[in-house]
Amino acid sequence: MKIGLGKSFAWTLLGKAALLLGGVITAALVNRALAPAGRGFLAEIQTWAAAFAVIFGFSLDTAIYHFANRQRYVLSDSERLTTVLATSLGAALIAVLFFAALVAAFPGVLSPSARGALPLLVALLLSTLFFTNLQTLAQATGNVRTVALTSSIQAATALGLIIPAFFVHRLDLDYVLMATVLAQMFGIAAVVLAFRRSGVVPVGRLDRKLVGEFLLSGLKQHVATISTFAYTKVNQLLVFNYAGEAQAGMFAAALTLAFWIFGGFSALQLALYPRTIHFADDLEVTVRTLRIAFYSGGLLCLGAMLFAKQILMAYGGAAFVDAAPILRLMILSAWFLSMSSLVAPYYVKHGAFRLAAATAILLGLISVAINLWLVPSYQAIGAAAATAMTTLLGFGLVFSMLRILSGRWLWRIFRPDFRAEMAGFRQRRIPYSGPQ
Repeated sequence: MKIGLGKSFAWTLLGKAALLLGGVITAALVNRALAPAGRGFLAEIQTWAAAFAVIFGFSLDTAIYHFANRQRYVLSDSERLTTVLATSLGAALIAVLFFAALVAAFPGVLSPSARGALPLLVALLLSTLFFTNLQTLAQATGNVRTVALTSSIQAATALGLIIPAFFVHRLDLDYVLMATVLAQMFGIAAVVLAFRRSGVVPVGRLDRKLVGEFLLSGLKQHVATISTFAYTKVNQLLVFNYAGEAQAGMFAAALTLAFWIFGGFSALQLALYPRTIHFADDLEVTVRTLRIAFYSGGLLCLGAMLFAKQILMAYGGAAFVDAAPILRLMILSAWFLSMSSLVAPYYVKHGAFRLAAATAILLGLISVAINLWLVPSYQAIGAAAATAMTTLLGFGLVFSMLRILSGRWLWRIFRPDFRAEMAGFRQRRIPYSGPQ
């Protein structure tokens, strides 16, 4: 690889920082313009779009990382791009068809606001699916500068559309959705142009065998992907249905904020994929990263929980301050889930899809059961508590999964001595020598 973990993380963090800064500013304006109820309707639409992008995305993003291993799969990046574009198009068409069938068969499944914004909801579904896969391809092939640049373009586009509309009092639900779609479309165009400038273009032919293997790799992980979505996002729809749009808006604000606070961990996970996939010291890198994440994340979690009310005041104004207890639980959830996600590059590299799927299915079922138990009585705070319990259990299961894959218990993750870890990040990297 041309870029090590340190530089890869720096570039990835730069892109995440751009998205975070743009997202915080735009969300603060959107929340003030829409208030909790409007934010709840927005969350409903975003969750439906994300759900169909996940269900009919067939976990292509995971397959992209798996096929990025140049020692295991001797492919050109142009062949990878062709395969990603073709499979993304097919997945998008299937997603739209099934969504149209759902709305036609059960028109009451969407709120009146969501039905009124149906074309924008579909556009959001399509742009989300394509943008996610193209960004993943750039990240997986080591083009972290491209990811940072396109993320910055996406954030700048959103800012340029949202800020003027807020000050002229034109910021409504439809406009926010339109701005989100346009920002992602600009991001898609930026990724394609960046690939083109580096000589990576569609090759003009499609290898059917490669497409089949590609889809099969994604499908091995797909049950786990859906289950993970179930225990992190489906509760949003449950809160909307059981507690109404205002409570859903509170929960959505807390959920978004919590994962923004841990945005650095998301950047670290993305940087770990190429670093783990292409080198032989994958286990040591995973362990060192988890150790640092455990202690730094704990400090971040404590600080954010202490200042939850102040964070919400800045994010949405006085109307959202009552969501402080929800935010504290979601911050805890984001910490556990972020640590669990750092193991994903290791199991993806080793193809442990069945083990990951079994773990995610178990967590998904537990989460849905706890949410159905708590949300009707405790509304948004019940959903937050269910998420916290599920993510804590998930971290324990992921730690056990790492034990199964590596063949040893790695309790040193919890030992507060970072000298070996910091020295390890500076050591010479060991090239990956082929399948293990």
